[in-house]
Amino acid sequence: MLKMRESRCHLACVLAALSIACSGVSADDQTPAATVSADKPRIMADCSGALREIAIHYVPNLATELESTYDDLLSALPVDVHVQVICSSDEAADAFDDGWGGDERERGRCVDVINVDRPITVWARDRRIGRVFGLAGLPAPALIPRDCSHYSDDHRNDLFISYLLEQNGVWSPGEDTPLHLEGGNLVANDRHVFVGANVLKDNADLGKEPAAVKRELLASLGRPCILVGDDEQRTPWCHVDMYVTPIDDHTVLVASTAVADMLVSSRAGFIDELAGLLDPEDCLSFLTRRGNRFDAIAAQLAEYGYDVIRLPALADPGEEWMVTYNNVLMEERDGRRIVYLPTYDLPVLDQAAEAVYRGLGFEIHRIDVSEVFQYGGAVRCLTNVISRDWRFEPAATPGNACPLTDPPEMSARSSAERASAPIVGGAVAASTAPWFPISSAIWLPLFIFCARILDVSIGTVRLVCIMRGRQFLAIALALVEVTIWLLAVASVITHLNNWLNVVAYVSGFTLGNALGMWLERQLALGAETVILISKTKGQEIATRLREAHVRLTTLSGCGRDGAVELCLAVVSRKTTPFVLSLAKAVDPEVIATVEDVRHTSVSHAGRVGPGNLPILLSRAMGPWKRNGQCAAAKPAHTEQAA
Repeated sequence: MLKMRESRCHLACVLAALSIACSGVSADDQTPAATVSADKPRIMADCSGALREIAIHYVPNLATELESTYDDLLSALPVDVHVQVICSSDEAADAFDDGWGGDERERGRCVDVINVDRPITVWARDRRIGRVFGLAGLPAPALIPRDCSHYSDDHRNDLFISYLLEQNGVWSPGEDTPLHLEGGNLVANDRHVFVGANVLKDNADLGKEPAAVKRELLASLGRPCILVGDDEQRTPWCHVDMYVTPIDDHTVLVASTAVADMLVSSRAGFIDELAGLLDPEDCLSFLTRRGNRFDAIAAQLAEYGYDVIRLPALADPGEEWMVTYNNVLMEERDGRRIVYLPTYDLPVLDQAAEAVYRGLGFEIHRIDVSEVFQYGGAVRCLTNVISRDWRFEPAATPGNACPLTDPPEMSARSSAERASAPIVGGAVAASTAPWFPISSAIWLPLFIFCARILDVSIGTVRLVCIMRGRQFLAIALALVEVTIWLLAVASVITHLNNWLNVVAYVSGFTLGNALGMWLERQLALGAETVILISKTKGQEIATRLREAHVRLTTLSGCGRDGAVELCLAVVSRKTTPFVLSLAKAVDPEVIATVEDVRHTSVSHAGRVGPGNLPILLSRAMGPWKRNGQCAAAKPAHTEQAA
């Protein structure tokens, strides 16, 4: 029996009923539509209008995993967004009230905690698909997908929730669809509905032919739709909202394992951050598996006239989960574009995805899904948008032709606009520049090249500073490094189809490593222990070094051929070559060993003093002196050095 803790009157039910009566839409209307009528129900777009009402499921056995996700989501959502929480039991309802419900009501949010008294899943999106009447923007009957033979009891309970809440006046009436079509397997803008082509296989198991599935999609969705993938080889196993995100009527974001591969290869130790996600044998191959399917989908959507921008993604070889930045909530509010973006506690990928959305003008709210994504979804899967402020802008396509039957030339852009869009490798280039003012086709590759050289070389020096215990310098360098890296990555990802940018990125990374090693040698930070072993001249070496103000300790030892003398000195790395040079001058057969020192209590260890500077200069610059290119050092020191 349905139990509501707090509810409100739903005027939308009455309005929807009046709209249905006026529109004359019946549940068994399956007539294919070549044109889209403004008074017929349309799938609610994912990128238009402000959120007004959402539903989430609270499941006790995932309470720990959901805690950080719901903390971030409820904190980020404006307080005027009404939240309905479907719970499986009284205990779950009490737990949600104790954890979030009371605090949210104090903030001014309307929260309904509803106990349906039966096991449910956490995926609120899948079993109900929101629709509106186009021109009026009034709630239209939501689509309720057909039951499927492989559904478990909690999946079927998710379907039952729709009927239960409709009967109690909580939700507007729904409409059964003869298709098995889950809410996660379609996303929409005001121009198209993007449906994962695996819907054909799902419904083939129910005895429906592909042609019949396409006709019923047209009748139910109320606008032109694109089957994403459209064959077994080009369709990933997961729902389409895991790898395709329309952000307006002309731009889509598509997942890319190649982008993730590029980012991972440029950040040392990243695989360690994936501990627990992948088996060791998968670490080298998981980035490219399924990647070709995402690339094929990007090319397919480019053929329909969309600007395609790639987002990093990791795909589980076992087909259980994805690290995806496509599974988002979006809204337009007070002139701002807002995205509720999943994050995974993987800084390399999280920061790159944020850079893309920020470059596209979005205000970003981070939602931590690091504990729950392994169950198969992210932010969009966990939330179902019941209503939002709606704006109807009919797509400017000739006759609203449907791409299920018509060729891709039905693009909403004019032929002149399409001709002017740069095409590389069969993909339409992204029209949106990164979030910094360098977008020229000439200067952008040069900027990427220089930025990569700079950030990689700084990163090399930063690692040396960490190893040498220079913590404050390492922190300062890290700040500079990651800033430059984000700029470079953002410019590459938003212009990934320009091969010059990719070449510049890779070349800059390579040369940056070389430059970083050279800088590290020139800076010569830290101290080293120099061990000198001589058979007969140990004391002479010690005397010469002490005259040069090098602090050392002498020891006697025994080697294979008899007694030896050892000199141990802790010196700065810059001084090491000169110490070795002095020792070689006394005993050409001296054995020298140099070891790094992380920390020493010796102040000014081995630092060259004023008394030995002429000696060292004479050693270092002797060839120049012979050529008359250097002034002579003091005679006494020169004689001593000789």
